[in-house]
Amino acid sequence: MSFRLIFFLFSFNLFSEHPFLETFTSIPTITLNDDQKLKLENGDLVFWERSRDLSRKRYLREGIAIFRINAKPEIIWSIILDFSKYPDWAYKIWGADDYKSFIAHKRYVEFRTQIIGKKYYIEHDLSKIREGYLTWNIDHSRKSDCVLDTVGFWKVDQVKKYSNQCDVYYFGKVILSRLCAKGFLGIGGFNSRDMAEQTYRKFKEMTHQ
Repeated sequence: MSFRLIFFLFSFNLFSEHPFLETFTSIPTITLNDDQKLKLENGDLVFWERSRDLSRKRYLREGIAIFRINAKPEIIWSIILDFSKYPDWAYKIWGADDYKSFIAHKRYVEFRTQIIGKKYYIEHDLSKIREGYLTWNIDHSRKSDCVLDTVGFWKVDQVKKYSNQCDVYYFGKVILSRLCAKGFLGIGGFNSRDMAEQTYRKFKEMTHQ
């Protein structure tokens, strides 16, 4: 592993009917090696992932993307929190709408994918944004397509000595149906690196870099 997440990353019962990933209650310590630090300082994307097949035609994938953006934290957060604009930049998303009232720092968003008719429901915890991060998890009270479970976080750190620069961290862990993860006969599917590169590219465009 090229970086360390000092945290108990996930837990779920492979024999239960539904897998449940452990929701983040705090952000793990993220340690980059010297090469990764240099890439970040030079404006390159830092990316890592791992994946494996699970029982009952399920597929686990987790990964992190880290990149530096020339913008203040409030600009970055305005992009992350404008869910209605996710179809403009988010990977394989063509629709996003609130499906439940905003309750106690929680934001509930239905995401519709480029696969016609497929959607999934995500609960976002915005209570720690002042501390520089938000977390999300799937809403198990609703039935999601393809995405059987997911947890993750956004983290935005202002670069020391540079008030107009931020390091952005996007970490996600997802359990997908194997067909949605890998596509049908090699067509479609979910590619974490493509998602990371698209996210970084779109963030630079949206901040006029």
